[in-house]
Amino acid sequence: MQAIEQLQTIPLEVSPGREVEDWHAQRWLPQRSQSSDIELRALLERFRSETRRSPGVRARLNRPIGAPKQSTPLPPQPTGPHLDYVIALGRRTSVTRQAEAVTLADLVFAHPRRDFSRRPHQHHHPIAQYAGTVGDLVMCESQLERAFVLLADFTPTVLHIVSQPLTIMFRVGSQIRWHTPDFCVLRYGAPPLVVDVKRPEQALVVRTQERHWLVAEALAAAGMHYLVWTGLAEPVVANLSLLSRAQTPISGERRNVLRDVTVQWVLDGPQTFESLATALTREHSVPDLAAKTFLRELIWQRQLRIHMHHFLLPESEVWA
Repeated sequence: MQAIEQLQTIPLEVSPGREVEDWHAQRWLPQRSQSSDIELRALLERFRSETRRSPGVRARLNRPIGAPKQSTPLPPQPTGPHLDYVIALGRRTSVTRQAEAVTLADLVFAHPRRDFSRRPHQHHHPIAQYAGTVGDLVMCESQLERAFVLLADFTPTVLHIVSQPLTIMFRVGSQIRWHTPDFCVLRYGAPPLVVDVKRPEQALVVRTQERHWLVAEALAAAGMHYLVWTGLAEPVVANLSLLSRAQTPISGERRNVLRDVTVQWVLDGPQTFESLATALTREHSVPDLAAKTFLRELIWQRQLRIHMHHFLLPESEVWA
């Protein structure tokens, strides 16, 4: 994975461990205001309550061929030197705020700024990826964006993921520029982290880097961090995709007992994935398929661990 930390330097190679665990540590302009944990917690509770009543309202895959990408129109160009942030409040409505007026509520409840289309011969195929962190579908414009959502959903410190939350309008000389970032990630005790997803070769283009530097400065004016994310190794993406789908009907006290027993087995030393599944079947009468799904679920919840840079196989080592 390539991560761009500074435009003035050659992009740095991120080690395999940091690629999965500390990806959000790579950011520009980090010295900005901290979000309010109490306010964020209350907003997320309200968001999830509304999502349970109306799931999927932020997932849209019906833009007609040739229709404009923006789901809500841009406002008139700013006349002064200030920055404007356009935030979608619904499918066809938006609000324009200046930097100091952007709130956590704007980001938590933002709708995607663009509609997503699917058509024959399309190079990138949009997908609605379910994220347990959000409790709803998160829109992605490509498989690379889906990989980022999987990684963010797997990261314990991430509390909320928003797709295309805002459009930034800013002045460069006599010209007005605008940019719609791909995602915004919210965490406790940290400013919002805005993310653009690019292929490594795209991120290395000088013109693209110059644009991202301007975007980073514009976002910093509103107290937000900025990250250009360029992907994961194929085994990591495959493992995240496999683990994210693991759900079993095992619940309640039986689930707690099976979890504790499984964790105790690997505390005595790493075990293979297959041997753990066999032990659950033999000693606790868990069907083989349910046992393997239960193990994947525990790995996704980080109660068990594997080498994420190797494909998960029956002989893969598992530890706590």
